[in-house]
Amino acid sequence: MPCRYTIYKNRRLVVTIGWDPFTFAEGLAHEDQISLDPDFDPTYDHLIDATLVTRAALTGSELASLASRTKFSRQSRRAIIVTSTVLFGLGRMFETYLQLSGSAESMGIFKERDQALQWLGIEGKLESA
Repeated sequence: MPCRYTIYKNRRLVVTIGWDPFTFAEGLAHEDQISLDPDFDPTYDHLIDATLVTRAALTGSELASLASRTKFSRQSRRAIIVTSTVLFGLGRMFETYLQLSGSAESMGIFKERDQALQWLGIEGKLESA
């Protein structure tokens, strides 16, 4: 998934914005890139904005693999923003795989950015990093 991320240290938040296509290889590379960033803290929350993703090219086992190797801690909250039913379903699958791997306490899937930020407890606008 071509994407970029921003770490908001003062908000204890990583924001990922992705666009087409979502692939297993790109997901792995992105997760590795975040974890190598010196500003990354595995206890930060994670907001994934997938509203520009219209095509996902990965299998269920690849999704399970991504969930099992997450660099975020169990205490991290994750919110995914999607616009399609297919991506909503994939988000639910990812949530299930995170829970099965023991990697996630809570995750939410939303259609609106404001709802996701509110659920994460983030108030106000996110400043540019």
